Amino acid sequence: MRRRLLNIFNAMALIFAIPIAGLGLSYAVSERYERVVREGIQQSAYENNQEADLSNFIGYREICRQNPPDLSEFCKPASELQAFELGTKLSIAFGAMLFILLFLGRVYAESNRSRPASVLPPLTKIILLGLLVSILFQCALFLFGLHIAGTGFSIAEVRGPSRRYADGFGIVIITALVGGYYLISTALRIMKDAIFSQSGVLISSANGNRLTRLVNEVADAVGAKRPDNIVVGLEPSFFVTGAKVSLNGDADVLDGTTLYMPLPFLRILSFDELRSVIGHEMGHFKGSEIEYSLKFYPAYFRLGSAIDSLAEELERKGFFTFPIFTFLVLLHGEFSVVERKIGREREIFADQEGARVGSAKGLSNALLKFSEYAQLWEGIRNVNVEFLKKGDIYYDLNDVYYNVAQAKYSQMDFDARRDDLLSFEMAHPNDTHPTLRERLNALGIGLERLSKEDLAPSDSAVSILLSDYKAIANELTLGLMTRGFGSASLPEEIYPEEIYGA
Repeated sequence: MRRRLLNIFNAMALIFAIPIAGLGLSYAVSERYERVVREGIQQSAYENNQEADLSNFIGYREICRQNPPDLSEFCKPASELQAFELGTKLSIAFGAMLFILLFLGRVYAESNRSRPASVLPPLTKIILLGLLVSILFQCALFLFGLHIAGTGFSIAEVRGPSRRYADGFGIVIITALVGGYYLISTALRIMKDAIFSQSGVLISSANGNRLTRLVNEVADAVGAKRPDNIVVGLEPSFFVTGAKVSLNGDADVLDGTTLYMPLPFLRILSFDELRSVIGHEMGHFKGSEIEYSLKFYPAYFRLGSAIDSLAEELERKGFFTFPIFTFLVLLHGEFSVVERKIGREREIFADQEGARVGSAKGLSNALLKFSEYAQLWEGIRNVNVEFLKKGDIYYDLNDVYYNVAQAKYSQMDFDARRDDLLSFEMAHPNDTHPTLRERLNALGIGLERLSKEDLAPSDSAVSILLSDYKAIANELTLGLMTRGFGSASLPEEIYPEEIYGA
């Protein structure tokens, strides 16, 4: 809650600080003109040996509001003040509309699972364009405010700005132009499709025809859209995404929908468990879930990616990127509330689909295994980096992963681990997952019936789904170690054919 309030405060300060300060400046300059006119009346009366009577003085701006033709030059500052005040009020009103639109969009989206997909993408564009208009308008107000301040405070009589204010204009104009360029270029970049980077091997008929048939069969059984791409990697996460995917940092990206599966779990899971997990993922591409997966999550991911990118740029050009960064943080924070609420409901729905085409017990066991063994990955990866620095390497991290999982299972005190496992939340690149306890309860799995045997690595024959399972595992290890870590490089005496065992 504190973070959300801070996000709102920062965004409001960004939108309202200059126009509110402008109103204060306008009133101060108006008072200055009033004082100058009063002093002029008193001086004129003194020079004519008369007593100045200010009881009927209606004020400088009120006099000028009557448009006396003989005082057009004298009343020019009053017209400028009126225009300046109108501009500040319009800026405040426009900013308020942006906030109202943002919060109404969030409230509308969270009230129905089908709405976020239709709200977030256009709302992001509207907010960015509105922010650009607001910031550029504020730059104009700031310049106009310098002029107002120059005429009001630099001299005692009403005349144009002095040289030092003209010099200030030049500096501010250049700054505004540079800032406007960065704002526009950053906004255009953010509105483009985000590309999700992933390391892995693309499955085709040549290297995984059986796996492709299994996935398509499960998708058809669920009544879901078949994925356009299937990728296997080493990182322990099952997910589907509608975002474009850059595989292994290649310039060419995968279009359409992509299903990602971790290769080590093809070995750890039984066939029934794997089928149930694939059914869960395909559940995200069924019926109304398709719109959510293909429109909302890519837009939500694009927001998160833009925030990460802008955070890195803040140190170099923070003054120019801070406005967009601030509003994107607010927008992402508001829709994270929507995602947490609806995303958890979707996971429960997808679990039901996975259990339907597989089995509730199969999915339950898969979730338990993932909760226990997914956490092994970081340690295994880091150990191989250290080995690589010393001129050695594990050629097949997939095999290492399985052996470490076996060792962990044999040493496990299930009763001691039980509560931690049930509190586990799956890591996912797009969304929030319920705890394992919530998911198993929804599947109707009696928690009292869980046992250590449910987590036994199966070492099943699912590896036959890939025609060259060992070569793919070695390729993934080699690719990860050479592309994934800047702190390590392959020793000269190790060549690709050695990695593949040729």
